[in-house]
Formats: sequence, structure tokens, C-alpha cells
Amino acid sequence: MKFVVFILCLGAWACGNPKEQKAELVLKNNPIFERYAPKLEVESKYLLIDLADEIKSDVRLENGDWHYTIDIPNREGAYFHVLDMVIYLRPGSKLYVEHNERNRFLSVFQGDTEEENRWLNQRLLREPNLLRKYDFKQKQISFLDYKDEIDGLADSLLADLKSKKWNKIIVDDLIMRLDFVKAHAYCLYVRNEIDGMRYALNFQDEASFEDWKAEQLAIVKEDIWKNAFDILRKYSEDEIVNRKQGIDALLCLETIEDDGIKLLGFTRFQELYDYYATKLYDPTFAYSLELKDCMNQVRDQRLRSALQELYDKNSYLLEGAEVRDFEFEDVDGEIHRLSEFEGMPIYIDVWATWCNPCIALSPYFEKLSQEYEGKNIKFVAISIDKNEAAWRKYLEKSDHENVVEWRCTSQAFLETYQIAGIPRFILIDKDFRIKTVFAPRPNLQEEVQVMLDGLIR
Repeated sequence: MKFVVFILCLGAWACGNPKEQKAELVLKNNPIFERYAPKLEVESKYLLIDLADEIKSDVRLENGDWHYTIDIPNREGAYFHVLDMVIYLRPGSKLYVEHNERNRFLSVFQGDTEEENRWLNQRLLREPNLLRKYDFKQKQISFLDYKDEIDGLADSLLADLKSKKWNKIIVDDLIMRLDFVKAHAYCLYVRNEIDGMRYALNFQDEASFEDWKAEQLAIVKEDIWKNAFDILRKYSEDEIVNRKQGIDALLCLETIEDDGIKLLGFTRFQELYDYYATKLYDPTFAYSLELKDCMNQVRDQRLRSALQELYDKNSYLLEGAEVRDFEFEDVDGEIHRLSEFEGMPIYIDVWATWCNPCIALSPYFEKLSQEYEGKNIKFVAISIDKNEAAWRKYLEKSDHENVVEWRCTSQAFLETYQIAGIPRFILIDKDFRIKTVFAPRPNLQEEVQVMLDGLIR
């Protein structure tokens, strides 16, 4: 009879009671959420490259709080990421979270999994530095002493964790996360103890400090790597990379040992890391021919799909694409188009009088225009000022003899070239095709001149 009941219980879970397989999360409203809605994501390796599955709030409560109804894939529960917190939810559980923006370690958790979430989000697990606070006056300690302090604190956390009357699967998962935090803390020795001596030891200049740092790193690098590696190799690639603490540990490991992820043999995650380290935050990548090459080379299906979507969205702005032209107004009220200069390269500065960085770069742009005078290239400054009087007043007191000055208030121009911020520089070749919609700034003289000289030839 007991066996039959057990089978029936498993069957009930497998068939799925919709309410039992869902959890509810309420996130207290915060003024910043009115501008940027909170982003709740399923914890996975894709957190690294901002491609994790996102869960949308299903309703805003009357008091403004954000309510989520979340599918939980198994009875042991699941983990999610919101703001800087990892949230644990079981099927059928309800949890209220109030994020403390000023002191994130005092965030409030109330509900069925409040104890687990308090433990998971305590300072020592959310702050990778398990040791003392950063102190310019501290004396440097050896890595072995540093490691002993970390191990002692981690052991006390482990003992506390094992005393909890929680499900063994949950405890084992938290033990794993604690190990990852410990490995991360080992790697932070360089930042905490070596970099911390930059001012404590009164180096004459940055070069002398870097020489000393290189010597210190040569002494401790092998010990740091070995101790961090001994922890991480106990776990599989999936166990590490699908937990936020594991990802953070691997990123810090890379600062100690180049190709540390590769040495661990994490070939699938290596691809995501390479994209994160070299392309994710490079604004030019999304508009370069390298995007297509990368899309055809990656093996991870989710990343490839994201790159394909990016390529489809930006294909008309990639190098070699035909320029989409617009109408621009000069100081005399005459209408012009960029196509007037077809047959010569065009270096464009998108700016405004209210943009201080734009004004700061203006002399560099003018200087370049003088250096390339008579070399079959046009320098065009396109103001997006809505205040025409301010634009005219600025030009009256400015000497831009070799720069074509136009103004454009068309929203379509900004949207087409995806101009969300200025200054922005665009380069068009002599065949009236895009060279790059993220051209180097004119103060980067050597880089710009190489690019301009290549187009003039």
C-alpha cells in the first residue's frame, strides 16, 4: 500500500498540479523601477552575456509592487537573479523581497523560503571579499596567511549551513556556492593585498609600483592558481557556470591566469567568455563585418541566434552597406544631403551645443580637417540641436573654416543610425558606403589618420 501511495504521489507531480509547480515572488517597488523595470532572470551561464531567460512581471499591485508567477521546473526548487541578488524559490512557495539600495546586505526576505534566501544573500556570499574591508593602511600579509583567514571564515559558514534543517539538496547546493566564493576570494588576493599596497608603500611613480607588483605576482601566482583550481576541479563545468558565484570565480581566475577557463577544460563556457571579454561591450562590434564572421563560427545555439538577430537588425549599418541619406540644413537655411559629396570619403561628427564632450572634441575635429585640406575628403559636423539660435550663436564665435556645418532635428536620422548618445562619429567611403558608424574620435589622432588615409588612397 505504501508503495502504491508513493507511485501515486510521483504521478501527481509528473502530471503536474499547476499551482504546485509555480511560485510567487513580490518585489517591493523602488523609485528606480519606474524608469528601469526590474529584470528577473533564470540563473544560468547566460547571465554572463546578458542572454539568460527573463521572466516578466505579470501584474503591478495596487501599491506599485511587482508580482511574478514563476514556473518551477522541479520539486527541489530553482534559482533566479534580480538586481544583485540570487533568489531561491520552491514549487508553491511565496516570497516577498525588499531590496535595500543603500545597504544591499540589509535587504528583506519574507515568506516560505526566507531563511534560505537570507543565508544565500548574506554579505559574505554576495561580497566576494571574505576578508577584511579594503584599508590603505593595512600591512600586506602572505597568501598563506590570507588563505587561512578565508578558510577559517568559510569553515564557520559551512558549519552553520550544515546545522540547518533544510533539504539536503538545498544544503549541498549552498555548500557548492560557498566553495565558489572561497575560490573567488583566493583570486582576490592580488587586488586586496598587492594592489592595496600602491599607496601604503609610497611608490615614487606608477612604473615602480607595476615593477614591484610583477615581482609579487610571480611569487604568489602559482599558489593562488593551485588553491583555486583544487576547489573548482571538484565540480563539473555545468555545476560551476550555471551558478552566479561560479561565474564570478571564473572571471576572477582569468585575472590571475590567462586562459584559466581553457586550462580547466571548460570548452563550452570558453566560447561565451571570449564573447564577453572581447565583443559584448565593444560598441563597434555590432556594426562591423566581424559580427557576421562571429555568428558563423560560434557553436552555442543561443549565442548564435542572438548574433543572427543582431545581424538582421544592423545589417544596413555594417561596413559596405549603402548610406541612408537625409536632409540637413545649413546656416543659410539651404537644404543639403550627404550624397552631394559622393566620390570622396566623409568623416561625420554628430554633436550638439549642450554636449560638453562634443565641444571638447570640436578643436580636434577642426585640426584634422585642416591637416586633410585638399586631400579629397569632407569633414561634416551635424548638430542635433533643437534650439536653432543656440546652434547659430555657437557657430558665430567658432572658427570651423574647413568643416561643413549642418543641422538636423529629424528623429528618423537618429533612429536610423541608432544614435542614443553623442558625440558620435561616422565614416563613409568614396563609394558612398558605410565604413563604420562608430568611427574613432578625432582626439585619437593616430588611429583616425590610419583609417582616413586608407580611404583616401
